[in-house]
Amino acid sequence: MAAPAVAVARGRDITTGIANPGRWLPSHADLFLAAMIVWLFAQAPGWGRLMLDGDTGWHIRTGEWILQHRAVPYQDLFSFTRPGASWFAWEWLSDVLFATLHQAFGLPGVAAVCGLAIVLSAGILLRLMASMGFNTFAALILAVMSVGASSVHYLARPHVFTMLFLSISVSMVWSDLKNRTNRIWLLAPLTALWTNLHGGFLVLIALLALTAAGLAIEAFRGSRPWADARRYAVLTAACAAASLCNPYGPQLHSHIADYLRSGYINSAVQEFQSPSFRSESMLQFELLLFAGLASCGLAAMRGQWALILPVVYMGHASLASARHIPLFVIVALPLIAREITVLWDAWVRNQGPRSTAKVLNDVASDAGRQLGRFTLWAAPLVALAVLLTPADQWPTDFSTKHFPQKMVQKHAEMLSVSRLFTSDQWGDYLIYHLYPKVRVYMDGRSDFYGEGMGREYLAMIQLQAGWQKHLVKNQFDTVLADPEWPLVAGLRLDPSWRVADEDSSAILFVRAQSK
Repeated sequence: MAAPAVAVARGRDITTGIANPGRWLPSHADLFLAAMIVWLFAQAPGWGRLMLDGDTGWHIRTGEWILQHRAVPYQDLFSFTRPGASWFAWEWLSDVLFATLHQAFGLPGVAAVCGLAIVLSAGILLRLMASMGFNTFAALILAVMSVGASSVHYLARPHVFTMLFLSISVSMVWSDLKNRTNRIWLLAPLTALWTNLHGGFLVLIALLALTAAGLAIEAFRGSRPWADARRYAVLTAACAAASLCNPYGPQLHSHIADYLRSGYINSAVQEFQSPSFRSESMLQFELLLFAGLASCGLAAMRGQWALILPVVYMGHASLASARHIPLFVIVALPLIAREITVLWDAWVRNQGPRSTAKVLNDVASDAGRQLGRFTLWAAPLVALAVLLTPADQWPTDFSTKHFPQKMVQKHAEMLSVSRLFTSDQWGDYLIYHLYPKVRVYMDGRSDFYGEGMGREYLAMIQLQAGWQKHLVKNQFDTVLADPEWPLVAGLRLDPSWRVADEDSSAILFVRAQSK
């Protein structure tokens, strides 16, 4: 999150635009962005990989409501269980953006913008590492690994803007601590915009505070002037004040804090749970985690606490909650690249002038000049990569493997008027397809429904004690269930329910008297 107190020996400014024959050609950074688009989205499952979470559906419909009413909602729009209850649409600006894109281009428009935010985040990190003079090979490898490790949370949801804005913020802070400029104060208006897009703005405030604390430790030890610590303390306060520029004021902060502290949310919502190291992406995260901690150890030997504290904090957060993995990667990557470069340079200095190490070092230096800058070619190259994506790689609906498309299409009229029980994710899907006709028992807004309803919901799905009483109390007359739910076995044995329809993805139950 911070730049080294002592510049890397090989550090240099590679963005000055020195005349050369290739200055009018695309840079390697431009080509990296286009290549990431092709790698991530131009082949199966394509852009549809971003449509695995139903929350995108209610975000779109919320944005449409805001556009129609020219106001943000303060009460629930979607449920029959809590109609009119107080609700924070705290990602309202993302909702408006999603709705606008959806009206113009459908789901492909939403997917495209979210995918571009993801790719640009990786590109900004790569450019930062190259522009700081870090080893080019290390920067490229780490950038690709960061994409793999972060892919666990690549979804068309507002959190992609936190990935993008955090990459921008990290880049600005590293550059500022190397060459102090007033551009760093642009983080305050950036925070104001970020606050209205996604609640992840709190991460920036926390990391700036940790950077200020690290600079204070260094100042106490005599390796930094106290002015640096005071400057970042003021910057932290300015960004915190800027975050109050939202429709809900300081209530938004307390609401998000309560949400993040909820023991139930952390134990029941999958993305808040600790990561499971059983996939290739998690292996890449594990390697980056070890590398990040090792880099902190090397930085500690030089007393660079402004580097250590943010990485350690985000490392802990990523182990506590899988949703923080992409944020840890963004914060840790520059420090890892820096320490690899220091070790590489120390090794190369002891090699002969014609050694393989020297040749590779020269190649890395030349390539770094092209990785450290974006040119005007970036936009057309990315646009070309997007436009050349095969038509069958664009989403026309949410994932058929995760959502009951056929069942909803076949029984849309009945589902719109039923008092329906289904999963929170399928509730999102129903909101997307049938709102405003449909009202749901629950959807993906776990912060809104709270622990009480969450436990009731799980009791019914998992066939826990009292599940029948919950069905009766809520006056459900229809259940749309995943065939693998324990509830399905219970309803099949219950004479008050009958199967109205079923296929490989869903089973539709209705009360026996509702013929």
